[in-house]
Amino acid sequence: MPTYDHTSVAAFSGLTSGQISAAAALTMMLRHASTGQLISDALDALQVGDARLNRANWDFQDRGNPGYALKISDFTDECALQYSTHNVLTFKFCYIDPDAVWTEYRDAMLAAEAAHPSNRFIWWSMPLTTYYELDVRAAYNAACRSYCTTNNKTLYDIAAIESHHANGTANTYGGYEALCEEYTSDGGHPDSNGGDTRLAQVMWVMLAAMAGPPPSVSFHKRSSAQTVSGTAYGVRRYNIG
Repeated sequence: MPTYDHTSVAAFSGLTSGQISAAAALTMMLRHASTGQLISDALDALQVGDARLNRANWDFQDRGNPGYALKISDFTDECALQYSTHNVLTFKFCYIDPDAVWTEYRDAMLAAEAAHPSNRFIWWSMPLTTYYELDVRAAYNAACRSYCTTNNKTLYDIAAIESHHANGTANTYGGYEALCEEYTSDGGHPDSNGGDTRLAQVMWVMLAAMAGPPPSVSFHKRSSAQTVSGTAYGVRRYNIG
């Protein structure tokens, strides 16, 4: 199962009506907070532009921001309640969760997969900021990417999407991948200049692949991209992410 990242954006325009219909037929539970809402809103906007892109079966559920450990237990609890009504089960951390422990996330995801073997699961990398606590995010994401690649997990690599400009070049700050400044108004939310749209497009590409024959996606080796250094934006710390 592949990773879906910034290189997957280009495949969105090539999705066929059949692939779109198959993806739209999947039922998904996604537990999230504010960045998840941005993706949901961007999916709605895509549907306004193209009625085929009906995401009505993709249930984005605002769980709030109770802290990373409670987000994990919330996911475990909701899987037990909703596994029979949703094909795909997933949750995401927020950019305010850099203290999340990779092994706790990994173990919870594996336990959910074991408890609900008929369901499909999406793993997520850790969202980024323009400069704040990028080192711990990088360590988490390196572990997540390595594990998902080695163990054939479907990974929605939100960090890679957020840290690459539309022209494909990587954005770094202090030597670590960082949220592109043009995608954010506050240093943490991908709410500007198509940042949220790119996330929504990759969601379509990923779910189309999960539903049937994979769309044409270019795979790549990380670390070969040109880097563009960012400048610090102040990140407002408040209970959204």
